[in-house]
Amino acid sequence: MLDQLEGYHGPGQPNHYERITVTAIGADGEKYTCYTYVYPSERKEWLEQHAKLKA
Repeated sequence: MLDQLEGYHGPGQPNHYERITVTAIGADGEKYTCYTYVYPSERKEWLEQHAKLKA
């Protein structure tokens, strides 16, 4: 469901975001592997032109 929300359709597909894995350290000191979605750097100009920030 999160992939759908973030516009991620799988590797090699036309995705809105890239999905990568990162390691997060919880308050308990345990390491967790997590997905994070990042906007592709080659689309930075488009994002800057179309992003609307809410105050």
